[in-house]
Amino acid sequence: MTVHERILALGSMTVALCLMSSCMASPNILFIMSDDHATNAISCYGGTFKDLLPTPNIDRLAAEGVRLDNCLVTNSICTPSRACILTGKYGHKNGVLTLHDDMDRNQDNVAKHLQHAGYQTAIIGKWHLHTEPSGFDYYNVLPGQGRYNDPILKEKGDTWHAGNRGGKSYTGYTTDVITDYSLKWLQERDKTKPFFLMCHHKAPHGLWEYPKRHEHLFDGITIPEPASLWEDKSHRSEGSRQYGRDILSLSDRMNALKRGKPWPTGRLDTTAMTDTQKIKTAYQKYLKDYLRVVAAIDENVGRMLAYLDEAGLTANTLVIYTSDQGMFLGEHSLYDKRWI
Repeated sequence: MTVHERILALGSMTVALCLMSSCMASPNILFIMSDDHATNAISCYGGTFKDLLPTPNIDRLAAEGVRLDNCLVTNSICTPSRACILTGKYGHKNGVLTLHDDMDRNQDNVAKHLQHAGYQTAIIGKWHLHTEPSGFDYYNVLPGQGRYNDPILKEKGDTWHAGNRGGKSYTGYTTDVITDYSLKWLQERDKTKPFFLMCHHKAPHGLWEYPKRHEHLFDGITIPEPASLWEDKSHRSEGSRQYGRDILSLSDRMNALKRGKPWPTGRLDTTAMTDTQKIKTAYQKYLKDYLRVVAAIDENVGRMLAYLDEAGLTANTLVIYTSDQGMFLGEHSLYDKRWI
């Protein structure tokens, strides 16, 4: 007898696997992970933006399953957080403490355990752990951080080149492409085995390059500001007082260095603006771009759930949605995640 269990997990893989072992006999497992997705930008959490940007497909997981409210990461940046999720170990145990550390591919991870249990395993999308994925029957992963359009992916079977090297180019918006190839793998998998698929999105990591179909989302709308955007920071250290003030110049510099083009929606003209006006303008731009990227994630979660429904797999598939960490969306006058 099968059980329909869905989990919206903003915590560890361990929680999900404990639920799986107690509730299901060899269910399929679909693990969808985004990057820097704040709970404020998931409408089932009832945050600031729930009415501006509903996320009905992610919300479906909460409505039909479990929503986890009290979770945190121990090292809120991409590579260490992903290593913790994959291995179930703290960074000082798995050896990944910074963005630059390579993960020892010989250590245990959740995919290896599921392989041993008879699962067909795959990971598609963002990897960001430097060394070649292990424990996966198939992988097709972004080199390094990846890019938002026409992504390069490194497929199992090709020679593995460490870090940002290697791979071939695909056409399209990366969130859509990752979903396309996740669905392709599901359709072509060995249907005699249960599957474990990790569908890992780059989005909504900065810089927030949204698909063209969402370029007019939020036109004419003023995004509400968190009250703490204007809190008194005089008691803070110099570093924390200044952090977040450089959203304009820092982002422009990053684009110039990494993309060779300006911020996706154009450079902000802050000529003759007061400091208050600069903050208000930067906040509106940041939030609109971020939420436009989130809209594409929810659409693609919907595509995955629709496939499970149409293929008759929903009843025996554990679906987990999580993010590697959250993100400040103007709270305490901050952006990014390194303070979480």
